[in-house]
Amino acid sequence: MRMRRASIGEAGTTSVGNMTDSTEPVRTPSSRIGPLSGMQFDVRVQTAPDISFESSLAQDIQVEGNLRLQGSPYNPVLLGRLNITQGEINFFGTRYIIHQGSLTFANPVKLEPVLNVDLTTRVQGIDVTLTISGPVNKLNITPRSDPPMSYSDVLALLATGSVSAMAFFSTVVGDKKIYQLLYNASSLSGFLIWLGIAVCHLRFRKAWVAQGRSLNDLKFRSKFYPYGPWLALVLFLVVLFGANISVFQTEVFSWFDFVTDYLIIPTVIVLYLGHKIWNKTHVVPLKECNFDPG
Repeated sequence: MRMRRASIGEAGTTSVGNMTDSTEPVRTPSSRIGPLSGMQFDVRVQTAPDISFESSLAQDIQVEGNLRLQGSPYNPVLLGRLNITQGEINFFGTRYIIHQGSLTFANPVKLEPVLNVDLTTRVQGIDVTLTISGPVNKLNITPRSDPPMSYSDVLALLATGSVSAMAFFSTVVGDKKIYQLLYNASSLSGFLIWLGIAVCHLRFRKAWVAQGRSLNDLKFRSKFYPYGPWLALVLFLVVLFGANISVFQTEVFSWFDFVTDYLIIPTVIVLYLGHKIWNKTHVVPLKECNFDPG
């Protein structure tokens, strides 16, 4: 069946025209058993010139293109391209304008849409463009601005509207992945804090002894020192790097899963080194540690 024109109007109504020129579907062997095991799709779809979509987030999204549905009910395949000519997307009052975009289906084996769209907005008098490209499950987001700004400055500018940015990001990659990112960051932050406590415990006791002070002067002493803090140090390192080891055991490596699982570790390292470089500080030698109050 060849569908020459299809459009979706208000209230979910659909009009279909020129559903003619039936063609014999391509027959391929099927390993499935059931009432639909022998069915094969071969449907051509051509959009109407004035087709548009609207939702609570999107307004006046106009598309045009040609698609072809092939495969079986158990493994449908969509081929073709949809061009997005205009539209607007709103997130908590922030409007993003779509100037151009496309949704391409080119994989003849499985359903794998590839998105390429430019979204523009204006933040604090600066025009910002977000280019979103790639498969829908592995999207890349590239920001740029006019006047030109560095990558970090553009991200900082967009971060001023953190609620809107989070809402936008969740619609791009999925709300479950946003939850995964925040959950991993918060849980690993707790382990990093306890890792720092273990290091401080080891250095405190060594500095106390290095300065000739007596352990009897300490009001509180750990009964398991030094084995306790060393054990905690090793266990926390194992948890930090091994808790999400499943990300390396998948057939297809996912950079998004890797970043969401381990982003907090390089972030803490960069902040730590950046603080020391910015303030020109150094690791205090054990004999110079100050134990005097005030």
